[in-house]
Amino acid sequence: MNEDSIVNLVKFMIANGINDSRDIDKDFWNQFIEEYGDEDIRALMEFSDDAIYIPDLMDEIKDYHNVILTGGGINECLKEVEIAFRALGKNYSVWDKFTY
Repeated sequence: MNEDSIVNLVKFMIANGINDSRDIDKDFWNQFIEEYGDEDIRALMEFSDDAIYIPDLMDEIKDYHNVILTGGGINECLKEVEIAFRALGKNYSVWDKFTY
């Protein structure tokens, strides 16, 4: 599974008013697969204890444009913020000098 799969799922969750992947039902998964054709993320998420939760942060960042992200773990917390910006279709860049 790649990052695009996660971004697509987050986009689809937002569009359907779902904040917690544990609230996704079979109909939602079927619609998601029909639209994106990505069954790998379903196999990973549907029956696992892992979850994707869309925080209130999304409401805060939806009005931002051309953001420069700094600080944080490039594959950890910062990655979550990058996925949020991508799901919202927002332009951003990462200032590598201040990430780890």
